[in-house]
Amino acid sequence: MDIVTKEAIFHFNKGHLADPLIPIWVIKTKGETHYINHMTADCPWSTKETPGNPSTKGSLKFKNCRIQIDENLEATITKADNDI
Repeated sequence: MDIVTKEAIFHFNKGHLADPLIPIWVIKTKGETHYINHMTADCPWSTKETPGNPSTKGSLKFKNCRIQIDENLEATITKADNDI
């Protein structure tokens, strides 16, 4: 899977605590949720704090990036070639 997006949010998946077979990480972008086992990032990111959210208190935010997810649910995030 190859996605070029204006913004992607990455956070821990609490469901993994109840069932270790569920992937440990989540990437959300373009209204879609992708569950992954590992991520490597080679681009700038910032933190996003959401203390009022009952499930996710914080996450990492990537802007103008390319996300590649392989068959092992391993993601690589790089800077997009052009601003989106």
